[in-house]
Amino acid sequence: MTPIKKPTSKAELQILAERAARLMRTIEADTAKYQYDAERMRRESLNRLNMIQDPANRKAVESVFADELKSALKKLRDDTASTRMPPIQEIHAINEAVQETREHLADPILQGTIHSMGSERRYRVGQELLNAGPASVRSFAAQAELTGDKEAAAAILMKLSATEKKYRLVDATEFATKIFGQECENVLALAKNVRLGNDRAIAAMRAVDGNPLSPLEKVKAGLDHEGNRISPVEVPSPKSNTKTALEKISDGLAEVE
Repeated sequence: MTPIKKPTSKAELQILAERAARLMRTIEADTAKYQYDAERMRRESLNRLNMIQDPANRKAVESVFADELKSALKKLRDDTASTRMPPIQEIHAINEAVQETREHLADPILQGTIHSMGSERRYRVGQELLNAGPASVRSFAAQAELTGDKEAAAAILMKLSATEKKYRLVDATEFATKIFGQECENVLALAKNVRLGNDRAIAAMRAVDGNPLSPLEKVKAGLDHEGNRISPVEVPSPKSNTKTALEKISDGLAEVE
C-alpha cells in the first residue's frame, strides 16, 4: 500500500475523502459477497442434516457436520482475506492522516492564508495594503466582508499577521471566520465522512469475523443512522439450549474459530 500523505489543503482532503468513499463501496461489496457465500454454506449444511430422518443417525453425524461447517467457514474467511483486508487497511490509513490534520485545516485563518496563493488579484491587493494604516485595512476588510471577496480577504489576513495586535482594528480570527467559516465547515464534514467510512469498514470486518458491533457501539460510531449502516446477512433466531451444534453455527450462535 502506498503511504498516505497528510492533506495540507481542502482540495487534498477532498481527494482523500473521495478515495475513501470508493474504498468503502469495494469493502461493502466484498463483505456482501462473503456473507452471501457463508450463508449459502450454512444453509447447505443444515439441509444436509435435515435430510437425515432417523434421530439416532442425525445425532451421530451432527458434530461431524458442525466441524465441517466451522472448517469451511474459516477457510472461506481466510481465502477472502487477501481481497477484503487491503481496502480496510487503506481506508484506516486515510482516516488517520485526515483526523491528524482535521483541526489544523479547519482553522479559518489557515484557510484564508492558503486561499488563492499565487493569484494575481491577491498579489495586487497585497501590494495596495503594504503601506496601508489600521483604518485603511479596516476599510478593506469591511469591503471584503460585504462582497465575500476571498482573494482580498486572504491578502488582508496576511497584512494582519504582519501587524502587531495593538495596532490592529480588525480581529483576524473573527474576520477569517466570517469569510472562510463555511470552508472550515466543509473540511469538518469531509473529515467526518472519512471517519464514518473507517468505522463502517471496521464494522464490516467485525461482521465477517463473527463479532458484529453492539447497538451501543453502532450509536457511538454514528452507524445507527440510515445510510451509515452495515447490514450483514443475519438469520434471526433466539438463543436456545435445544439447538444442535450445527444449528448454532448456522444461526450465528457459535463462533467460527
